[in-house]
Amino acid sequence: MPVTDAATPVTPAPDDVSGEPAGSDDDSIAAPAPQRGSPDDLRLISGVGPALERLLHERGITTFRNLALLDDAAIEDLRSRSPRLVTRLRRDAWVSQARRLHIETHGDEP
Repeated sequence: MPVTDAATPVTPAPDDVSGEPAGSDDDSIAAPAPQRGSPDDLRLISGVGPALERLLHERGITTFRNLALLDDAAIEDLRSRSPRLVTRLRRDAWVSQARRLHIETHGDEP
C-alpha cells in the first residue's frame, strides 16, 4: 500500500470498490445469519405447523433457544394453559429438536 500524507486523499483502485478480491468469480450471496432475538421458524420442528407456531408465539416462545431452554417448571406452566400443546411437545421431543436446530442455525449452545 502506498504511503501518503494525511492531506492526500486516497482513491481506491477499481477492483477495490466492491470489497471483493480482484478476479473473484463468486456471484453467490450468502444468506444473512438470523439475528439474536429475531424469531426462528419454529415450523422446522417436526409436529409444529402454522397454528402451533402461533400458539407458541402467544406463549412467548419465538425462538429455538426459548423452546430448548424449557425446564420442567416452565413446561408445567404451559400445561396449565395449553395441555394439548404440552402433549405434542413431549411426544415429538420439541425441546431436543429445538436444541439441535438452535446449534445448526446459530452455531452455539442455547
